[in-house]
Amino acid sequence: MQHPDHIPKEEQNSISKKKISFPIQDKLWRYLKKYNRQIDIPIGYEDLKRYSFSMPLMDNRDRDTLWESVYYSDLDRQEIHPALTTIYAILKTGGDLSVMEHLAVDRVDYCTFGNSN
Repeated sequence: MQHPDHIPKEEQNSISKKKISFPIQDKLWRYLKKYNRQIDIPIGYEDLKRYSFSMPLMDNRDRDTLWESVYYSDLDRQEIHPALTTIYAILKTGGDLSVMEHLAVDRVDYCTFGNSN
């Protein structure tokens, strides 16, 4: 296997075996609801894909990580950043949203090559 530095750039980003996405089945939804693990979140994945432009995210040796830092319009950022801090608070504090005043989004990175993006 070649080291990524020796593979042409156009070949580095190609997807060879992308996994198939499957919808969540009723049995899992019932389990999540039964154990209070199903919640509504304030933003969806499609909303996060509304970025205006992106730039390659480079590592500390100036190599492409194959991730993109994405940037949103002011209007979208006003919606997306608070939604992301809300999700973080839900995940990290069990829903204690009082911590949100101390949270800020530094940047949003997007994996363009991943199994589900």
